[in-house]
Amino acid sequence: MKKLKKSEMLRRGQVEHVKAERNLLAEVDSNCIVKLYCSFQDEEYLYLIMEYLPGGDMMTLLMRKDTLTEDEARFYVGETVLAIESIHKHNYIHRDIKPDNLLLDRNGHMKLSDFGLCKPLDCSTLQEKIFLRQTILVELFKVMDALQPQNVHNRSNYNIGKGTGGCLLILLLELLTILPQRSC
Repeated sequence: MKKLKKSEMLRRGQVEHVKAERNLLAEVDSNCIVKLYCSFQDEEYLYLIMEYLPGGDMMTLLMRKDTLTEDEARFYVGETVLAIESIHKHNYIHRDIKPDNLLLDRNGHMKLSDFGLCKPLDCSTLQEKIFLRQTILVELFKVMDALQPQNVHNRSNYNIGKGTGGCLLILLLELLTILPQRSC
């Protein structure tokens, strides 16, 4: 259960973010996204009743294991891609992909959570969708350049854009190596 104090949401200007989170969770039905069962409110709080995931989060798993095997990292990045694809199909972007927001179910499958920074995309025309995909590809190329062997040893070269592609590859790096966490 996520319990959000209304006065805090107003004070922090988070009403639109919370609405977007609730709307996205109500709209998207995916095995890779935490499920919202219902939402309700009283005078002080808004409540989101969501699926319980007993496996913890990816950050806890990383702290326990230090790094994942290549196969494990490939599996979790693949599930993250599926989750991102699910929300993009509904014209939302997550904007906060990091190990803390990747929850694990009892079978070890990953589910994306915490949509507090998600944003609806206004992709009403095909041109806008094409531009969005091109922007993501540009971010991927920036990341791939930063990951060249001559650049990897110097952590200051991780000044990559904050697109989805960048987040995914940074996540992959976090799963396979012991690098400082980067928020996207």
